[in-house]
Amino acid sequence: MGFIVIRFGGSGAFVANPDCMVANLLAYIKRTCNETDPKVGLDLADEDGMLMNLCDVHPKRRASGILSTKTMYIPIKLERTEDGALKPYVPLVPDMDKESPEFMRRLAVQYERRTGKSIRGYGRLKSLPEDAQMGKSTTSSKRGTSKGGKGAGRAGKTR
Repeated sequence: MGFIVIRFGGSGAFVANPDCMVANLLAYIKRTCNETDPKVGLDLADEDGMLMNLCDVHPKRRASGILSTKTMYIPIKLERTEDGALKPYVPLVPDMDKESPEFMRRLAVQYERRTGKSIRGYGRLKSLPEDAQMGKSTTSSKRGTSKGGKGAGRAGKTR
């Protein structure tokens, strides 16, 4: 059993156990980050800016099958307009655009890919690394190939 680190606010962070249903993990993160608006959804992005797309998986699926342990994730606010259109992704860490422009660029590319709309200030964005185009996190890809990664010691076992 492992844990993930959720970064939020200016310098806040907390640990969470991903060995639970996605719906429970997201509800816990939402409460802990003081996001009280029931219309707002959350997703997580790794430190590279790759969305985990937790809202697209079955809410009863185990989060541990999607998220890599010992990894830091940033909660991303998902809001919709009154007509149901997705608003641009907003990290719950202030000043991410200054702290990590590449993180914000990757979020913008994913938003554009999902909605077909470009985000002001980023122009038409070109592409992401090959892993991102396949819907994989670059952090997860690196972790899974190293010794002691998520799949180490599980030879012959399937999830």
